[in-house]
Amino acid sequence: LAAVGSRAGDVVSWHGGQSLPVTAFLGSVVGEFVFHGCDLAGTVGQKWPIERRDALPIVDFFIAVTPLMLDAKSTSGLTATYELRFRGYEAATFVFNNGALSVTPGPATRADVRISLDPVAFLCVGYKRAGLTSAILTGQAIAWGRRPWLALGFPGLFQTP
Repeated sequence: LAAVGSRAGDVVSWHGGQSLPVTAFLGSVVGEFVFHGCDLAGTVGQKWPIERRDALPIVDFFIAVTPLMLDAKSTSGLTATYELRFRGYEAATFVFNNGALSVTPGPATRADVRISLDPVAFLCVGYKRAGLTSAILTGQAIAWGRRPWLALGFPGLFQTP
């Protein structure tokens, strides 16, 4: 991570020729190790805790690739602004406009829904290792705003590769 930090502005090629910032690409690699390691540990009955420090580069990856992973059926006609606040890290604004998505760093000026999330819980939901309901019931995800119910459908707006 430290070595890549000096090259944070660099861009590399990812799947299908898509370009990603090198830090997001690194997050994809960390995600593969963390979540497939978790799967393998589970098959042999071992625990595999996911550390917050390992989750943060994966969050950067998710932020970078979500516009490439939209579920066209779920996002068609959707116009909404989501502010995701990753606890102890950064916020990102997701603006859906009739099937298109733009993601920008930082909080939203005006959001339909604001979601505060534990980064590890967010990734477990995103990688389909846990449900959003579980994260909500344990306080790892909280939503509020003008249209808080939109938070419940957020995971379904994306396809998983």
